Formats: sequence, structure tokens, C-alpha cells
Amino acid sequence: MSTMSDPITSFYALTPAKYGYLEELRLSREISEDGCSDYTINLTMQPFPLGGAAKKKLFLTFRGAKDLRIGHLEGLFNLVIEIRDVRDRQLECISYKIVESENNAFSFLCREFDAEVK
Repeated sequence: MSTMSDPITSFYALTPAKYGYLEELRLSREISEDGCSDYTINLTMQPFPLGGAAKKKLFLTFRGAKDLRIGHLEGLFNLVIEIRDVRDRQLECISYKIVESENNAFSFLCREFDAEVK
């Protein structure tokens, strides 16, 4: 990940448009007798052309995810992920809105996120 202090600037510095193909979407949370945590969403994105052992991938982790909406994910089409700062809306424990803006494949809110190419 970039050393820039703003997570959104760091995300766009990774040129996420190069990694438009969804390989994995994983949703998880901790459950105990006391209740459960918010969801964590992990996305693994691949570049085009697909395949090849030397290809790098974009790994995204969104913690404190809420209001997940999933649309059409079938098929092989390019996704455009946008991350917007929504801290000024004063939503409890929410800092970012994530939308797939090309195909309306998904959207959600989250507290924090990490992005890494490897």
C-alpha cells in the first residue's frame, strides 16, 4: 500500500481500474455468545488479460461493513470500484461508501479499508 496518509488517495494510486475483474467476494464476521461484529468484506480483483502466475492482483479489505447490496455478478465484465468519503454525513462508525459504478454490481458502507497490490 502507498505511504500516503489519505486512504482514498492511496487506493487510487494503485490504479484500481487495471484490476476490473472480480475473482472473489468474501463476507465474514465474528459471532460469540455476546453478539456479533460488523461484517468484513474482502474483494480480490484481477487485471486483464486474465491468468498467468506472474499477474498481480488487487486485494481490498473493508471493515465495519453495513448496508451491503449485491446486484448482478455473473459473467465476465469489468467492474469500476469507487470509494467516497462520507464522514461529513455523521453516520455512526461509517467513514466510506463503496460503489461499483459501471454495472451496479454492489454497494455498501464501511468504517475503514485497506488496499494492496501483490
